Amino acid sequence: MTSTAFDDQFAVCTPEEEEAFRAIEARQREAEIVRPSQRERFERWFSDQGKWPQSVERSGEGYRLMQANDAWLTWQAACPENWQAVPIDPTAGMMKALWLDDPFGRHSAMLAAAPKPEEVCKSPD
Repeated sequence: MTSTAFDDQFAVCTPEEEEAFRAIEARQREAEIVRPSQRERFERWFSDQGKWPQSVERSGEGYRLMQANDAWLTWQAACPENWQAVPIDPTAGMMKALWLDDPFGRHSAMLAAAPKPEEVCKSPD
């Protein structure tokens, strides 16, 4: 048995448990690398998936279009950085992720399976 740091506390665990913790931490680091920022997600959504890049041209910290500034402030208030909006009732994909063999990865798996607001709330054509 070895000791490992997990959630800023030390716990005695078996080598298998330590390996599982390391695998979880690696998946979390990997997910952070590929996850776009809230601002990138907003700009993708507001520009109609990149079709209208001029709609998200920046001016200092804000945007040239007043509507883009207002929408960005609303987006931030609704879902701050490192937060994710999810359905009140879990989707079938989220429920399937709940039953993973890895109990420590269930939360991340359910969040990954949740539909993203920009996928559900498409801009009107």
